[in-house]
Amino acid sequence: MLFRSLESKVGKGSEFSVLIPFEKSKDEELVQRDTSERLMMTSLRVLLAEDNLVNQFIVQAMMQDWGFKVDVASNGAEAIELFKKNNYEVILMDIQMPIMNGVEATTYIRSYEDVKKSKTPIIALTANPSKQFQKNYLQAGIDRKSTRLNSSHLVISYAVFCLKKK
Repeated sequence: MLFRSLESKVGKGSEFSVLIPFEKSKDEELVQRDTSERLMMTSLRVLLAEDNLVNQFIVQAMMQDWGFKVDVASNGAEAIELFKKNNYEVILMDIQMPIMNGVEATTYIRSYEDVKKSKTPIIALTANPSKQFQKNYLQAGIDRKSTRLNSSHLVISYAVFCLKKK
């Protein structure tokens, strides 16, 4: 990484400029995307339950880029309200949220009166790698855990896997 410039103004902020050299990938598979999977997803709905605005923006943009229609809830209670009103192919659930956390919201969803809706795949978004917490997530009915945005490709891959099983 090469540092190029720095501009800073009191009360305004700072601007950094860096040059990061990368080698061109030789893996053709990374360059080509499966357009049939993308076309398949253009009408599919995802519920994103996430209280952090930056994470909401990143995940929503990423999922929309893949063709998903995304509804966003800022806590578990909002997620449940959206879940009741709409049908989703997959739910991305933050675990630590205000008002109602992701485990509580998942427990509610899994006990929902509409059995088909109650089986909607849920992927937990969490930074907590603890095995005990993972056990709690599975007991609540969460299908898969992803450690936040570090594995965004895995989140999308698992979402596609869930959709293909339906």
